[in-house]
Amino acid sequence: MDWQNSKNDSIALRRALLGAIRRADGISRAALAAQCGMTRPTVSSIVGEFISAGLVRETGKGASTGGKRPIMLALADEDPCAVGIAVGDDYVIRGVACDLAGRVRDRAVMPYSNNFQSIRDVCIALIRQLRRNGGNFRGAGIAVSGQVDPVTGEVRDSQTLDLRNKGLAPAVAQAAGLPVYLETRSMAFALAEAFYGAGKQYRDLMVLSSGRGIAAGIVIDGKLFRGSHGAAGELGDVPRVLEPEAPSLESCLQAESLTRQAGKLLGRELTYAGFLNELASRTPEVTGLVCHAAEILAEAVYPAVALLDPQAVVLGGQLLELGDCFFDRFRELLTVKKDELRYGRKLAVCASELGEFGGAQGGASVILERLFQLQTV
Repeated sequence: MDWQNSKNDSIALRRALLGAIRRADGISRAALAAQCGMTRPTVSSIVGEFISAGLVRETGKGASTGGKRPIMLALADEDPCAVGIAVGDDYVIRGVACDLAGRVRDRAVMPYSNNFQSIRDVCIALIRQLRRNGGNFRGAGIAVSGQVDPVTGEVRDSQTLDLRNKGLAPAVAQAAGLPVYLETRSMAFALAEAFYGAGKQYRDLMVLSSGRGIAAGIVIDGKLFRGSHGAAGELGDVPRVLEPEAPSLESCLQAESLTRQAGKLLGRELTYAGFLNELASRTPEVTGLVCHAAEILAEAVYPAVALLDPQAVVLGGQLLELGDCFFDRFRELLTVKKDELRYGRKLAVCASELGEFGGAQGGASVILERLFQLQTV
């Protein structure tokens, strides 16, 4: 449906109605009218549009408040409607199929090689596999490690993947038969966390994630903050900017770097799995190293926290593999610096709830948010 050219009321009213249905655990047309300040005929007309578009369904009759029992409304979330894909891990690409409520209905993993043809072909294969059981699919969102131009939807920079200016979205869309949208992985992950994860109770938050690099997705008043060039949240070189001789934040926190540093401290070569085993065993040299890494991250993030004053900071990705000593030290430093007495409330520091498929769920969230904003998919 062409929502932008709808004749009745404005697009803002439609978004408000759909948002109210999304937030409610079942709601009647009368309750919607009262909540959104609209007339019942207007609500009924717009709800009819949503039902025709497959966004809303009638779920049966609710409890009576003195008259006829009202017909209740909810999201049409019976079937998966969005594919999400995350491209950024070292060896595999992950994909999920999500319904309109953001629930993961199916998931898949496939290995890939770091060249454009392999990435394209694996994305196409994942979409086909995730659609094999049917559903009302509206589109696929691909979260990539790199900067995605918010206007053109093209990967304009990626230091680790062979995707720059390669036309990934149209290539996958043509072969898969679905609209495809790209998003910077940290921003897609922040969307998923904000609406379906640890950040869903907050309107303003920062979501820190790591993998090949480290970045922050910033959500302000429930919407992504991209910055003037679409590159907000790039944290990798923050210490280098402040201290030219210091290693970058990225190099301090990457798994390979921490493993190498731990090996030097212990006087033997370690694998990353070995490093994690030493950390789990509370080897003093390794826990000290990881606590120091938490301090470096807290120092880098604090200026952004002071400027933006978010309600919460969420940690995800490989950062969570660094265990309780990392998380607890990071939270301690950041909340002390935030100065609870001065601001009168506590900064929440949370662990991501999305798991290893969080990036892929972020890709699906790109499609879901387009649907809820009544944008073309």
